[in-house]
Amino acid sequence: MITHEEMLQVAGKAKLFWVPFEAKILRFMKLIQVVHIFRKYSEYILRKFYRNGYNRIEFRALIWELTEYDSDGNVVKTHDESSYCRVFDEAFAEVVKDHPDLSVGFIFFGLKAFTAQQNE
Repeated sequence: MITHEEMLQVAGKAKLFWVPFEAKILRFMKLIQVVHIFRKYSEYILRKFYRNGYNRIEFRALIWELTEYDSDGNVVKTHDESSYCRVFDEAFAEVVKDHPDLSVGFIFFGLKAFTAQQNE
């Protein structure tokens, strides 16, 4: 997180704010791209939005490869981008059991960077 002191130092200076903020977000993204964490995080976010009164959520997202690690932190398997949707669908299916009126849409960006085969 960015501390209050850090915010005061960069207030009104966008570049001083965004450079360290982006670095922190990118470190977080490494965690969120772990299969079991992504599944739990997706379920958590869906439930949180629902508790806050939203029953339709639209996400704008990049499609990421997801990774699995062993207990020593070594990569065991890297899943292709299709796993992102599959794992999210699993989390969504779990939440919908409790909240059948919940619906989700995705607006993916970056699809033009993929080949036709990857977009399937």
